[in-house]
Amino acid sequence: MRLITGTGFVVEVAAGGTVTRQDLTEKELFVILDGEFAVTRGQHTLAALKAGDVIGEVGFFIESGRRSATITARTSGRLLVLRRHMLEELRKKDADVEHQLLYNLARITASRLSGMVAGSG
Repeated sequence: MRLITGTGFVVEVAAGGTVTRQDLTEKELFVILDGEFAVTRGQHTLAALKAGDVIGEVGFFIESGRRSATITARTSGRLLVLRRHMLEELRKKDADVEHQLLYNLARITASRLSGMVAGSG
């Protein structure tokens, strides 16, 4: 955990603040350290997330970096920000930790995709 947090940086977000907007091009991933955040697409709320949840994984992984949703703080909070190039730094320090991080992110992404597909039927 120290390697991961040492690779990223922490930002504070005020209640009502926007973390990112749908269709922006960014390549960061966010881990919620504290606070509550809403994920919306258009006028639809997709999820409410809290400490320990990950946001921004789609823009982080796809080549274009295009955001698929808007993230807004419901309460004040703090986010750990990880950029794509930080994975290279992490790989140099400890490839096993980088592998575990990527594996966990893939599991989160697959779980969310599965929930979206199940909800559309």
